[in-house]
Order: sequence, then structure tokens, then C-alpha cells
Amino acid sequence: MSFLSAASETALRLLIYVHASYEGKTKLNVQEIALATDTPTAYAAKVLQILTRKGLMSSTRGPHGGFYLEEEQAKRLTAYDVIVAMDGASMFGTCLLGLKDCSASRPCPMHDDFTQIRRRFETALRQTTIHMLAARYATGTCFVTLLATEPK
Repeated sequence: MSFLSAASETALRLLIYVHASYEGKTKLNVQEIALATDTPTAYAAKVLQILTRKGLMSSTRGPHGGFYLEEEQAKRLTAYDVIVAMDGASMFGTCLLGLKDCSASRPCPMHDDFTQIRRRFETALRQTTIHMLAARYATGTCFVTLLATEPK
């Protein structure tokens, strides 16, 4: 079970890979990104299109076109921004048990514990930039594919 949606997970993976690979030089096409991150090409294209349309990354058309994420963009873009762009902010305010009437005045059995966890999680996501994650990936000590393989 994952805490994030498949769309958010994929968006984060793709952004990390694209930024780590860009280095101000080579824009990547959808097929390269999909292959390197072990993501189905059609799904990668859909997620990349959403990210570009929402201004979270850049793309250009043509023979030298592709997707990229400038360093300044990546330094401002947080994991929280990506998740909200893909799924909205509702996950940061919903009841863990799915109860519509759960609140501080009428809490479910998990309300207090989950509220604390959710706050810490949101804070961590807001403090973590794509640039930071790409730098970790670039060291070769972590990966962004679905399979635990060495970074390319």
C-alpha cells in the first residue's frame, strides 16, 4: 500500500530523473524518460503533459525538443507542490478512516494520531525540493525506477 497516488508517485519519479539528467544541456524525450524510470510510455507522456501544463516543468517541441527542469525551477519546486498539482490538497485534510464528519470536535479513533502524522508529513514535503531529491539520486546511492536497479 502506498500513501501517495500512482500519479503523484510517478510525477515525483519523473521530475527527479529529468532534473538529475538535464544539467542544462540535454532535453529528454518521453521514451527516454519512460525507459529510464520503468514507466509505461503512454502514462509517462500523460504525467509529463500535466506537469508541463501546470508549469512545474518545461518542454520544447522539435528535433532538439524534450522535457527539462531548470535548476532554479527545481530549487523552488517542492514535493508538496507536485502532489497538490497531481491530486489536490485534500489528502492533507481527510480522515484516515474516510469518515466525512471527522473533526477535532467529533474525532474518529485515529484522528489525533493521524493529524500529527499528516502535519509532519506535509512539513517534510514542503521542505523537500525536487533539486534536493535529484541531487540524492545523482549520487548513485538511491534509485527512481520501480525495480531496484542502478541509476544510469
